[in-house]
Amino acid sequence: MTTCTASGWSSLTTCQKACIEIPALVNAAGETWDENTWIVGDTVNISCPYSHLTPQGSTNVTHGCTDDGWTNSSYCIKVCLPPMGLPENMTWPEGVHEVGSVMTVSCPETYLTRDANDNSTYSCTDSGWHTPQPCIRVCLTEPEVNNSITAFDRREMWTDGDKMKVWCLPEHQVRPGITYYTISCTSTGWQEDHPQCLIAECSLSLSGWYY
Repeated sequence: MTTCTASGWSSLTTCQKACIEIPALVNAAGETWDENTWIVGDTVNISCPYSHLTPQGSTNVTHGCTDDGWTNSSYCIKVCLPPMGLPENMTWPEGVHEVGSVMTVSCPETYLTRDANDNSTYSCTDSGWHTPQPCIRVCLTEPEVNNSITAFDRREMWTDGDKMKVWCLPEHQVRPGITYYTISCTSTGWQEDHPQCLIAECSLSLSGWYY
């Protein structure tokens, strides 16, 4: 209110263009609204919730009050963050991956999908990344064993946890009476601390020679 005084009118209150309502929040949470009007030039900060980003990859959005109302240059969208448990040395594409996006990534060395493909396709869903064929550790070459013959077959896929049978050569054994063992494909390749086939020692018994 302006009052007429002995020295003239009291200080004048000017009318300014203002943004009366808070900006529309799309998948975002605004700061505490301690004002109900904002004049042209004012800004408000808006934070994207977990698993949401702006299309530019930021977790925050700033809206400014202008002559035409609130700016709406950016907003928060549901995205898929990089998945957990990826194979070591697997390169994950950078950027903002919105729900509904699909991408193909290359499996790192010594990894394949269960259908023997060296690429894996991921789909971004509301619950995160989904892939029907993840990259898994495989043992591509025959294990190095001594005095033995393995069941290795290049047409088969040996994955982490698979076991292969190994037979000792004639006159060799793991221990008396045991002429074979199993070796496992592990996350680091073929099991190294496996049994060994050794030359069987001859002993003389009352009934004759035996190994």
